[in-house]
Amino acid sequence: MDDDQGLYSIDFWKKTLDRVIRTGCQSVLLFLGVGQIAQSQAPSVNAWVFDWGHMAGVFVGGCIVSLLMCVATSPLGKTKGDPGLV
Repeated sequence: MDDDQGLYSIDFWKKTLDRVIRTGCQSVLLFLGVGQIAQSQAPSVNAWVFDWGHMAGVFVGGCIVSLLMCVATSPLGKTKGDPGLV
């Protein structure tokens, strides 16, 4: 398969997976940072008492939004089949 097939190309899904994982991680980091600032606490996180289920939800939410954006912008970008607008 080549790049001309848009959503059906392997290259599109590789790029999309890269963006989805990065956005999920960025969502977690943003949530941690905002939470620390809002609570006026020292910037430290205790992994033993941390709410991992909540953080997984933030990660998955960021991934879903990123995935939807990649699919929605695929036909609009400069290069057909690229998950970004640029």
